[in-house]
Amino acid sequence: MTDAVAQSYSALKSAAAGLMPQLKADLTRLVRIPSIAADGYPSAPLFEAHDLVVELLRAAGVEQIEDLIIEGKTAPVIVATVPGPAAAPTVLLYTHYDVVPADDTDLWQSPPFEPTERDGAIYGRGTADSKANIVSILGALRVWGGAPPVTLRIVLEGQEEFGSPFDNYPIEAPELFEADAMVIADVGSVRPGSPTLTVALRGSAVVTVEASTLATDKHSGLYGGAAPDARLALIRALATLHDERGDVAVEGLRREQWTGATYTEDELRTLAEVLDGRPLMGSGGLGERIWSGPAITVIGFDAPSVSGSINAVAGTARAALNLRVHPDQGAAQAQAALIRHLEAQRPFGVALTVTAGEVGNGFSAPTGGPGFDAAMTALEQAWGEPAGLMAGGGSIPLVMALHHAVPHAEKLLFGATDGYANIHGPNERVLLDELEKAVVAKAVFFQEYARNAGGSGMSTDTRAEGGSSPVAKKKFEFPGAVTVLAIVAVLVWIAALFIPAGQFDTDADGAPIPGTFTEIPAPLSFWERVQQLILSPVNGLYGLQDTGTGFVDPDNLGRMFGSVGVILFILALGAFISVSFATRSLEVAVGRLAAGLRDKGWLLITVIMVLFSLLGSTMGFSVETFGFYALLTPLMLALGYDRMVAAATIILGALTGAMASTVNPFSIGVASGEAGVSIGDGIVLRVVLWIVLTAMAVAFVLRYARRVQQDPSRSIVGFDTEAEGEHAAPAPEPDQTLTGVQKSVLAITGLTFGLMIFSVIPWSAIFGATTTAAEYDVYHEVATEPYWFELNWWFPQLAMLFILAAIIVGVVARMGEKRVVSLITQGAGDMIGPAIVILLARGVSVILNNTQTLDTVLNAMEQLVSGASAGVFAILVTVVNIPLAFLIPSSSGHATLAMPLLAPLGDFAGVGRDLVITAFQMGHGLMLLFAPTNVVVVGGLAMAKVGYDKYLRFVWPLLVANFVVVCVILGLAAAFD
Repeated sequence: MTDAVAQSYSALKSAAAGLMPQLKADLTRLVRIPSIAADGYPSAPLFEAHDLVVELLRAAGVEQIEDLIIEGKTAPVIVATVPGPAAAPTVLLYTHYDVVPADDTDLWQSPPFEPTERDGAIYGRGTADSKANIVSILGALRVWGGAPPVTLRIVLEGQEEFGSPFDNYPIEAPELFEADAMVIADVGSVRPGSPTLTVALRGSAVVTVEASTLATDKHSGLYGGAAPDARLALIRALATLHDERGDVAVEGLRREQWTGATYTEDELRTLAEVLDGRPLMGSGGLGERIWSGPAITVIGFDAPSVSGSINAVAGTARAALNLRVHPDQGAAQAQAALIRHLEAQRPFGVALTVTAGEVGNGFSAPTGGPGFDAAMTALEQAWGEPAGLMAGGGSIPLVMALHHAVPHAEKLLFGATDGYANIHGPNERVLLDELEKAVVAKAVFFQEYARNAGGSGMSTDTRAEGGSSPVAKKKFEFPGAVTVLAIVAVLVWIAALFIPAGQFDTDADGAPIPGTFTEIPAPLSFWERVQQLILSPVNGLYGLQDTGTGFVDPDNLGRMFGSVGVILFILALGAFISVSFATRSLEVAVGRLAAGLRDKGWLLITVIMVLFSLLGSTMGFSVETFGFYALLTPLMLALGYDRMVAAATIILGALTGAMASTVNPFSIGVASGEAGVSIGDGIVLRVVLWIVLTAMAVAFVLRYARRVQQDPSRSIVGFDTEAEGEHAAPAPEPDQTLTGVQKSVLAITGLTFGLMIFSVIPWSAIFGATTTAAEYDVYHEVATEPYWFELNWWFPQLAMLFILAAIIVGVVARMGEKRVVSLITQGAGDMIGPAIVILLARGVSVILNNTQTLDTVLNAMEQLVSGASAGVFAILVTVVNIPLAFLIPSSSGHATLAMPLLAPLGDFAGVGRDLVITAFQMGHGLMLLFAPTNVVVVGGLAMAKVGYDKYLRFVWPLLVANFVVVCVILGLAAAFD
């Protein structure tokens, strides 16, 4: 620390100390106002508090102050802006000016709304929650003379305690909350004198469980002992929720060691007012018991009071349970685990009825960003000792709403209160020393954040990759998809240096002629090869292929070889997702659907996979699946599955069908045309393979899905509810109802996806069972005459379909032009990552094409299968086409190159050409299930936020099983051909 910095800290502390008399007076004025926003209380005090806060802000030098009136809510939200220097980062400060009622005034040592100073503290309702935090903001502003080194956006809510609109409003109007960092001043330190930054909040879920045994209550003297007692049955079931130590005994609930600050056992006993001689519940550290582990509490139980009890056997009994959830576990998933546990109980043989209630996800903040570093420095300077990291046992829905509204902003939770402040209880208080330190902390934070953020203004991602929450320690991570593909491109480029160039003679249709391969001089010098490596991403985006030489280059005249069409499509898809998700229509629909399918998730997975497999088998349905990740990922998470289940349902469903193509004109059709046979030849065997392989894929995914649903710790990818850039709202609630606008948006969404599927299906080629020569990825054209109703759309039309649908949704939802444009831009930006993955994958193919090494690989394949017996030949055709599919992921392109060589060789081996086609397709499809050059895999994994390494770890047993089954079936088919 330099002398100048130390002097600046000292000056800020001195200024704060000098302001304390005025700040104490301001706090006293605020606490004196009973600003209660609950029903049944007068609204005048609430508006009086509002006016006083505005007055104090103006006195602190704030000029830009507005009221935000939210329909149906009583108290206005105060929104103030303090402009900082040019290019300064923006910090949002949040707290609230309403308070909870002060019930049981007899328990107060002084009147709750007569602020009283004693023992270095001010006592009164709302002192700690959260009027002291308002005063700390005022103090920090005054310390800086109303001109802090950052831009401030101050949001002070007047209805936080009862019916807060901010549980959802930030998602509907994110522009109001746009910032680089957010300081949520609705928490405090673990204890006085111990500076603490809250980095995690537990999630919450409610469950109601009921036992019904008799039509009505019956006399216990007449029927007791035989008639089943509903209360006893329910109590017995509730007892299974914990083991003998008091630890939660429900499978599927996440618990991890807490490594941050926590209470001592004596502190917890004092704060919780545990009676002498009573043990605490559970085992392990206190942090994991109250913060990073689950807790189940009976919050309601329907039963007569002891004074009103009668001699009767209860016919019904009902209890409400509150489940607190690990910060990184989805609340809906944890709720589903609790429901499964209760439904599995049969106390005295009685089945229980379990109903899901509201849920709210927890929050876990990444650490290590500029805001985090600034906050840790500020807290240490204010308190004089290093700050600790803690969690909150309760959920704050606002934090998750802000996270989804402005995902790139760092969320920092610290304030003026402490663990002994008795918030919401009698004798609530704030220590004046803690208040002064909170003022210093905010003032220092402004300075440190302005320095750490480098005056960069609104950042796109303020989270440092090196940071992690104390909930879980940082481990080595496999490189992301972009890095993996960059490595693959370099490795393929190096391999191409050692593979000699060569070519086959071609016939009139451009197909290679068997036995005509010759090596040729390398078409490129070493430095030209280096240039090809550097330009491969550009060629992968919009490289053009010369129709004469086949060379791909962005400056050519020829046909499009790059993936610009696919990329434009997913950018438009991202735009539509962004606009539609802003209406919360899909969130609410997912919540309701998840509640309805709570026990039938397996059926949803089965239906989707079989449908996608059927579409893949008949028309090559693959890249079209990109549109379904935004719909299925949140739904799978809400059903208690992980992201791998969502990705596998889509990828394995479509690609298993494509592997077992039956009448797909873009693979079987092209191959049949090159082999000179009908597309219907071999259809029986291909249908058998489709049934077997689809059943295997569905069973494989269902097995994994059931496993992770029952025990989340067995998930390969984990349950990260904070996946960056995710288009998801807070956890969906099953009891929410759809508004008229949301129903209209769902209808538009359904029509858009339905039209997409209908428009790309080559109906005439499928029903006409004709062969065709087409490049599916580029043109999506077939050689047959289309039916009158066929649209034959492809990426250009699909991209505009989703853009127009996004605009229509914006108009229906009355978002306004600026809001729609902002959401479209944001959504397209969120798809840049998958877009880069796709163009890199295509760039690998360009390297092989331009070095003219593909024909050399084809020649090696031809030599390998020549002279083999029938059964061996069929299996070898599958084997040699596996690596070839890595190099040529396009099924039509692969068939065009390979089939003219393989079909005649099959004649010599005594294998029918239809079987050669099937064997070729099996090898090609097997590689595409995991090839990093297949945009359907790498692009889909990027959209689902699943690492490629984790996908390989997941899918390899299925790959091995598929290979064995295919070899056995093909070998038997060849033997009896």
